[in-house]
Amino acid sequence: MTLSVNRDRNPEFILLSFVLHAVFAFFLIRHHAEEPKSVAVPLGITFEIEQKEEPAKPIQKPVQKIEPQKKNVQKEIARAVESKNIVQPPTATQKIEAVNVQTRESSQAKAEVTDSEPKPVKEIPASFTADYLKNPHPSYPSISRRLGEEGKVLLRVQVSADGFAGAVTVQKSSGFERLDESALNSVKNWRFVPAKKGDQNIVSWVLVPIVFSLNR
Repeated sequence: MTLSVNRDRNPEFILLSFVLHAVFAFFLIRHHAEEPKSVAVPLGITFEIEQKEEPAKPIQKPVQKIEPQKKNVQKEIARAVESKNIVQPPTATQKIEAVNVQTRESSQAKAEVTDSEPKPVKEIPASFTADYLKNPHPSYPSISRRLGEEGKVLLRVQVSADGFAGAVTVQKSSGFERLDESALNSVKNWRFVPAKKGDQNIVSWVLVPIVFSLNR
């Protein structure tokens, strides 16, 4: 009895099961239809995308910064100021003029010094050779002639400002005393042209040579 009931109800059970499966399938399909399409990305496509090499990025060259024109203007102004402050070397003409000015100044200075300094006064030594003096030659001692004595006496004479002989000394002897004494006695009475310093007569010393010769 029980087996028969199950056989009779078996088609209904199958139908009910089919309906339930259909409803379940409907809701399942609807649920999948409402989900975003992006989720259903094939796994194979994602895998291939990950294996692709990214293209090399281009190397960017450093961009040179262009300074504002204001800085260039400031630099030009600074250069202009520096060029004005730089002292230009003197030209050849300027050097020659400077040398000429220095020469003139030195010449003027020397002239001023020369004018301020006293000029040296010219001195004229005393003399005894003037004809108008008429000084006699010393006498030759007779005994010296007989003995053949001769020689040259050099006398040193002090001449006064008036032209007279002051002190007379033997600077160099003739070798004979008689000849030396004759020269001294004679020259002491001579007249001289006194020495001069400028326009003024001065006292001075003069050398007077006296020669004694038997041939005269």
